[in-house]
Amino acid sequence: MVIVPSKNEYGMLLDILKINGANTTLAQRKTFATRAFGVSSHYDKAIHMWFESEKA
Repeated sequence: MVIVPSKNEYGMLLDILKINGANTTLAQRKTFATRAFGVSSHYDKAIHMWFESEKA
């Protein structure tokens, strides 16, 4: 399974699929996962900061 964090990565994934069919390497999946966690951590931090600001 590959997580595609944004439409900006669609082209990269399509290139991989054109070359390898429906197969991805562990390194490729780790690259996509790293990017996905980068995106989600940004949102998590923003939500955390909002809750922190609402404490007062």
